[in-house]
Amino acid sequence: MRKAAGRFITYIRSDRGMSLETVESYRDDLRKFIEFVEGRRGKGLLPGDVSSEMIQEYLDFLAGTGYRKRNAASSRAKRLVSIRSFFRYLYREGHLGKNPAEPVKGPKVTYSEPRYLQPTEYCALLRGAAGHANPFIVCRDQALLATFLGTGARVGELIRADVQDLDLRAKRIRLRRKGGDVQTLPLGDEVVGYLKAYMKRRRPRTHCRAAFISIRGRRLTQQSVGDVVRRCASHARLPKTRISPHTLRHTFATTLLANGENLQTIRVLMNHKSLSTTARYLHTQDEQLTAAVNGISLKVG
Repeated sequence: MRKAAGRFITYIRSDRGMSLETVESYRDDLRKFIEFVEGRRGKGLLPGDVSSEMIQEYLDFLAGTGYRKRNAASSRAKRLVSIRSFFRYLYREGHLGKNPAEPVKGPKVTYSEPRYLQPTEYCALLRGAAGHANPFIVCRDQALLATFLGTGARVGELIRADVQDLDLRAKRIRLRRKGGDVQTLPLGDEVVGYLKAYMKRRRPRTHCRAAFISIRGRRLTQQSVGDVVRRCASHARLPKTRISPHTLRHTFATTLLANGENLQTIRVLMNHKSLSTTARYLHTQDEQLTAAVNGISLKVG
């Protein structure tokens, strides 16, 4: 089964063009699943030996015990997506007579309202970047935060961006988005200002192609970006446990909606496949919606 998983990983990386982060996530999900079923059924298990009951048993294990802790419904659903994709691939390629993952029902996932920052908070976060002693780090962190807030990009999309993807004269950035799409987004004047200040300090430091680099001249990682956001939040005396790079993505969408932008435009900028995903941000407009309906007069006479 491990060889079959290896072929599947090659397929999604080469033929499907999935991002490195997605490929590694699928690889890790399948590795853990295979280790689980082999631990209970013995090594040398073939994909055709796997039953729907085995997959359900694995999900029950994740819900009840997990590896370090019990997995939330969203985490179990994510792992099931990887397993389903693997067996769907094998079935489609003719390596299986039936797909054992097809009858398995996923856990019910309830999505919480997206966390976001108010204008006073994200401005404080940008000021918090100035708390670092190194001027290069200050400029880089402010540029990074501003680009998050000004584009709604995901972490993986920004750390994959290269210098050549930035066109500050035309005020645009090219992003390799989730799912393999390439999209060029406009940059606001203030975001461009932060990026220009950063690029002046960046140029002599490295030959690395990455737009955002560490002090050693290497491409930033997801973990290091998370550390940047938490450090700036700490300097700004904001609750760092509540603020992550994804919070900044939510803030971008929420701010656009509060400024009167329509959902379809926000969907395109956020690179959402479905408008229903974007509609989650409508909760931020409760007060405006209440004011709107109260403005309807039904008085007779």
